[in-house]
Amino acid sequence: MSGGMGIVFVVFDESLDRHFALKTLKDEFLTSQARMQGLLRECAVTLNVKGSDKIVQAYFAREFEGRPGLLMEYVDGSSLRLIVGKLDERRVIEIALRICHGMIYLHNFMLIAHLDLKPENILVGSSGTVKITDFGIGDFLRSQAFLTSRNLLVPDRNAMGTCAYMSPEQWTGSGIGKAPDVYSFGIILFELLTGHEPIDWRPSGYVAAFGFFNGFM
Repeated sequence: MSGGMGIVFVVFDESLDRHFALKTLKDEFLTSQARMQGLLRECAVTLNVKGSDKIVQAYFAREFEGRPGLLMEYVDGSSLRLIVGKLDERRVIEIALRICHGMIYLHNFMLIAHLDLKPENILVGSSGTVKITDFGIGDFLRSQAFLTSRNLLVPDRNAMGTCAYMSPEQWTGSGIGKAPDVYSFGIILFELLTGHEPIDWRPSGYVAAFGFFNGFM
C-alpha cells in the first residue's frame, strides 16, 4: 500500500510467526533530507502513542535493508474509505464511538494531535476493530503559560493536511490544538452517514469551498 511519499509493506517474522506492517519512504524520496526528517518526526510521534487498542501500535524504527522504516502493528482488514456509504446507522455509530475513544486518548493522555484524520487513515479490521493510523503530520501538543489545558497548541506551521478534512486553523497555518481533529471527525461522520463529503472538492467546486472557509477566517 502506498501514499503520497510513503509505502507500507506487509512483512512476516518467522521467529514470532506474526505479520507486521513496515512503513518507509518511496524510492524517489530516499535522498530527500526534508522527506527523511518528516519520516523521523512521524516515528517520534508514533512511537510515543502507547496503550490504546483504538490506535495502531508502533514498535521501533530502524534501517531495513538500507532504508529507514517504522515497524508497526499489522491490521488484517482495510481502510474505512472502502466501506464509506455501505454501512447501516448502527455500525456507523459503533465506528464513530471507537474513533472518538482514540481521539480522546491521543488528546488527553498522549497530548498528541493527529491533524490528518480521514477515512484512509482509519483501519477497520476483519474482526471489527477500528484503529487510527498514519501520524505523518501529527504533532505533540504543548501548553503555554497563558493557555488553559483545554487550549494546548502545536507550533505555527504552513498549511498541512488533506483538503476535504482540514479545519480553518489548518488552512491558515495558525497555532492549532485539538479542534482540527474534532473538525475532521465531523467530516468523516457526515461522510459515513451520507456516502459523500459535505463540500465538493472537484475543480468546479473549489470556489464555493474556499468561500465557505473564508467565512470562518
